[in-house]
Amino acid sequence: MKFKDLSFYYRKFKFGEDNFHNLMRFRIRRILLVSTFYDAYIFEHDSLLSDQLVGEYHQLNLTSIPRMISVPGADDALRLLEKENFDIVITTMRSGETSCFELAERIRELYPNMPVVLLLTNKTEIPLIKDLITRPAPAPGSIVSSSGEEWKTWSGVFDEIFLWTGGPRVFLSIIKSVEDYYNVRNDIRQGLVRVLLFVDDSIEYSSIFLPMLYTELMEQIQALIAHEQNNHKKYLRMRTRPKILIARTYEEAMSIYRTFKKSMLGVISDVEFPVHGTTDEEAGFNLADEIRREDQYMPVLLQSMKGQWKTEAHRRDIPFICKKDPGIREELRHFLRFNLGFGDFIFRTEEETEIQRASNLKDFSRIIRDIPDESILYHARRNHFSTWLMAHGEFETGRKMRGKHASAFTSVEDIRSFLINSFISIRKNQNLGNIVDFSEEILDEPDVVVRIGKGSLGGKGRGLAFMNALLSTMDLASMYSNMEITVPRTLIIATDVFDDFLDLNGLSRTRLSGRSDEEIRMIFSTSRLPGEIEVQMETFLKHSVRPLAVRSSSLLEDSQAQPFSGVYETYMIPNASKSLSPRLDQLTLAIKLVYASVFLRQAVQYIENLHFNAEEEKMAIIIQEVAGERHGDYYYPQISGVGQSWNYYPVGPMKTDDKLCSLALGMGHEVAGGNRSFRFCPDWPAVPYHPLEDAVKYSQTKFYALKMDCDRETIMEGETRSLVKLSLRDAVKHRTLKHIAAVFDSTNNSLTDDLSHPGPKVVNFRGIIEYAAIPLAELLKDLMELLKKALGGHVEIEFAVVLPPGNRLGGDDASIPRPSRPAEQNLPESVQESFGAGPPRNIPRFYLLQVRPLNVQAGDGLPSDVPADRNRIVFYSNESLGNGRLPGIHDILVVDPSMWDQLKTEEIRGEISAFNEQMKAEDREYILIGPGRWGSRDKYLGVPVQWPEISKARILVELAVENYDIDPSQGSHFLHNLIAMNVGYAHISLKGPGFFRLDTLQNTPGVREMKSLLPEKSGYLRHFRSDNELGAALAGRSSESMVYLPHSGDS
Repeated sequence: MKFKDLSFYYRKFKFGEDNFHNLMRFRIRRILLVSTFYDAYIFEHDSLLSDQLVGEYHQLNLTSIPRMISVPGADDALRLLEKENFDIVITTMRSGETSCFELAERIRELYPNMPVVLLLTNKTEIPLIKDLITRPAPAPGSIVSSSGEEWKTWSGVFDEIFLWTGGPRVFLSIIKSVEDYYNVRNDIRQGLVRVLLFVDDSIEYSSIFLPMLYTELMEQIQALIAHEQNNHKKYLRMRTRPKILIARTYEEAMSIYRTFKKSMLGVISDVEFPVHGTTDEEAGFNLADEIRREDQYMPVLLQSMKGQWKTEAHRRDIPFICKKDPGIREELRHFLRFNLGFGDFIFRTEEETEIQRASNLKDFSRIIRDIPDESILYHARRNHFSTWLMAHGEFETGRKMRGKHASAFTSVEDIRSFLINSFISIRKNQNLGNIVDFSEEILDEPDVVVRIGKGSLGGKGRGLAFMNALLSTMDLASMYSNMEITVPRTLIIATDVFDDFLDLNGLSRTRLSGRSDEEIRMIFSTSRLPGEIEVQMETFLKHSVRPLAVRSSSLLEDSQAQPFSGVYETYMIPNASKSLSPRLDQLTLAIKLVYASVFLRQAVQYIENLHFNAEEEKMAIIIQEVAGERHGDYYYPQISGVGQSWNYYPVGPMKTDDKLCSLALGMGHEVAGGNRSFRFCPDWPAVPYHPLEDAVKYSQTKFYALKMDCDRETIMEGETRSLVKLSLRDAVKHRTLKHIAAVFDSTNNSLTDDLSHPGPKVVNFRGIIEYAAIPLAELLKDLMELLKKALGGHVEIEFAVVLPPGNRLGGDDASIPRPSRPAEQNLPESVQESFGAGPPRNIPRFYLLQVRPLNVQAGDGLPSDVPADRNRIVFYSNESLGNGRLPGIHDILVVDPSMWDQLKTEEIRGEISAFNEQMKAEDREYILIGPGRWGSRDKYLGVPVQWPEISKARILVELAVENYDIDPSQGSHFLHNLIAMNVGYAHISLKGPGFFRLDTLQNTPGVREMKSLLPEKSGYLRHFRSDNELGAALAGRSSESMVYLPHSGDS
């Protein structure tokens, strides 16, 4: 199955951000205020009006604070409008020799789309203009124009009239009401914004009430978003606040209602206002009746100066506020919270007795399961659920729910199920793919990356956050319905916490200089984390029941050219104690040891060799649930793997652009450490990499698992000490080999899937790859192709697959219970389910663990001037990595194949390290050649050197010798760090065209065998030095490499 074009996912991923910018396109940024000096003084009092407005905006957490510019008269205003751009003109009655009406008409002629608002400075001015202003009846659908042309005006010149009541909030009402009218159509279309209709013909009262309404509405929204984890969503919620549209007459009110009926949140109306040009004492009641005939449960609030209307309002079940009531703001707040849904959702009976209340979506989805049927029916019939959802920013779900009337369901239980599923979907999608700030509430949410601190996430952290965001947009559940595809639950501690930790403990490179790795680890292990981090880790562990990986994520890791794979440390902790205290101790210790790894010898030397400034390196921490399941005292996934979008070693019909994957049973150290693994090409899953004989001979026989009983001392011993190597016999006991392994039948020289058959087991994932019990090959192929496009180059991914208990897939019958552990018993059921501690899942889970750029150097073939004389060639390989010529090399160090002993690899490693130190002292580079794999964590597969021990090597050559033909190191961290350092790599197998000629070194004039730089009793190494520079060339595109001896005259 193919994914859609990358741009589709990018647009989907950016939808929220684009929506944010598409909302409120018209914003008032510059205001021209036309007033006399006296009026300006009245407005400003003892401080500038602009300062007051800024303060008001900050208090309400509003952005885009407008700038106010005052001029004393109409002539000054017109001259300034010619020179500068303004978004609105606010004028007082006194505007110089030109009247405010004449000024407004003139502005309308010159700037037809410029809003003009009349601001009265004293209520005694209201009677003066009463006969001068008219409010024409609207044409159907013309109340709000998207272009702003001739929408609701007084006498065709003023867009609105307000009365100055003291304080800056009337200006807030002017600005927001004008912005609302201009933006309402676009914002409804873009963001499902709701409309709140305000009906009142009194200029004085609306100038008092509207500032109160706007302020209260803003504060209610701020209360709702106070716990929003994503700042972008906070701003989006503020922009999607309800638009308040003002009507002065009955006709205007009904025109607005019918235009925005589907988006109407509620109505706040006076009782008395004009109908057909004449004041009607019961216009508000008639308006409520007409609206409720079309929408029976539309929330309506009536207001009046006459308190006697309260009885009639209550008789009609309409909330009522007396305008003279001193508690009017509290009553308004009650209406917003409980009638328009901005407060808690209160579950009630038909008699309106409170049963229970939910303050957020999480509470609601928990409480709804136990609410009586009659309460659910009561709220469903009145659209209370949809109203509450839309007030809480869930417009799409609320609208769908509003369109699904209670009568459409066959039973109350159907309504309950619909609500539960809707709220589960909402919670899942709220922070899907986002980076959210740490809070206890968010720890239960799936598919989020949680952040502590404000600094960088580091290289790995950025990659994880990107993967999570991309996967969240891809709707993988519908593409691969028989697999769950996800990123493990992840918490990232940003780099600023690393700085705080160093400062708190007085740690620096100067203080740590000259200390051994063991001393540095001890210093860091006894240092203190910042207090708030300790508290947050304790909170995190209260919600976590799975083993944890504590990984490095430095600024330099996983960049395009320098992947830093395996340079810093990763610690696995079981997180299995019954008590919180030892779990917290292990987690904080692991964090401090990862911090310490920045200063260890290997990391420091690696950074120096890349010519980076070590002082600039900073460390973030990734805390990630370990993919896997518990099997007795051990924990591991059935499949760990590394995938690459570039195939360095294509065989048969494969091309270099065909993907390559290495799979292993158990933890991923088997693959990343360069140990035995199974290789296949997702583009050609049926094409074997090896003949059957080799597949049996070099099959995985042991696998890594996490020990669930390791303690603090075990973690202090090193990053891999919490892991143990188990045999395939253990996997048989755990019942984890089904679909993973086959048995070699020597009688028939074939494989059988019957694991009970006698014979050696071969870990070849035949059920997964050849029989496609799960679509792993297809998923890996498509996923790497997509990630390659997204990252703009070739990629490497790490992943794990957890199969159902007993590896039960498809039609398999066995039901294997998964044992829980004591730590799970004290956790809430919801947490257990979220963290996989509940019932076993019945579908496989694919975990994408990391993605990093793959440094592919693909040039042309070998240079044309390579020697034709085979006797001058030291080695040739067609399985190489790297590209270009490597000048200035005179030395070759060989692990003598005739003296090779795989039981002595640690001893050989020490000799190589000593030789490397001598070469560093002389500042010389060399070529290193030897049997087996370089840098393998399995010392029986090759010499387990680390980078500081071979730092002067420019090419590493892996030789196959008789009975020791090991697969190339592709996929290991060690190998890819070599590539990043521009160190060449070559593999020479027994079966290919490659070769190594020791006799060329021994018998060529100008080449000397030297003993002086080798350990005195070395019996494994041979050092050769050429008087002339060696020819060394690698061809990335053809995967070839060659080192040859120059003629005596060459230089």
